[in-house]
Amino acid sequence: MGSKNKKLTNEEIFYLIDNDNCEWISGEYENARSKLVMRFECGHVGEIIWNQFQQGKRCTICGIKSRQESHKTKKEGIISFLETNGLSFVDFRGEYKTQKTTIVRYSCEYGHITERLVDRIFQYPTCRECKKEQANALQRGSNNKWRKGGTTEIRDFCANQISEWKEESKSHCDYKCVITGEKMDEIHHLYPFGTIIFECLENLNLPLFEKINLYSESEMLAISNEIKRLHSIYPLGVCLTKSAHKFFHKIYGRGETTPQQFYDFCENIKNGKIKID
Repeated sequence: MGSKNKKLTNEEIFYLIDNDNCEWISGEYENARSKLVMRFECGHVGEIIWNQFQQGKRCTICGIKSRQESHKTKKEGIISFLETNGLSFVDFRGEYKTQKTTIVRYSCEYGHITERLVDRIFQYPTCRECKKEQANALQRGSNNKWRKGGTTEIRDFCANQISEWKEESKSHCDYKCVITGEKMDEIHHLYPFGTIIFECLENLNLPLFEKINLYSESEMLAISNEIKRLHSIYPLGVCLTKSAHKFFHKIYGRGETTPQQFYDFCENIKNGKIKID
């Protein structure tokens, strides 16, 4: 223990610095916090705290250049990563600093522009607008291009995973339509089911496959767990008669409807502004 706390002699300091191809120019060594001026192996002259030198730190100028080069490499890596995912780099919003703080703008093949933190694109290399369109399409009819070939299979699979959420929703509404008071037929997602499905796939970094059997058993288990988790975060569903549910979507469409639209719908019925067909 005593040897670690022992103050080094100037000869020992000279030896350690010279052994690392550096030169002690000025500054007095008193302890580990002493500031010494050195000529480093690169040729640059600078001040450094002795403790930092012992930890392996060296020339500040070269350190800055190294970080700049590292950032350049990261930029090239980001561009390459986007291209491998069918996306095109546009620019960085502001100066590139770190992956956690810098926003990158990129476009998909349809020209949609997405902005994301650099860190996030490695998790979710997707186009936001295309994701919305896919979510909307999943809510619409079976003739849509996104639903052809079996994309309804993932919707059916996910619907079968949320029996607990469905039962809680029914119980919360006393098994009656919240608008008419009649016996309920269907459960309306206040937060669109299609959007939840795509959020689930995005969180798991999984693609939307046309056939459910293209997912592995472990991926299907992950989807099941994540769709349940998301349903525990978003609101319970509301119970409706089939006609009330159909009329709501007739007015507001399918896809990215909002809770506020449903509340407005209920208020307009209550005030007599609209009447269910």
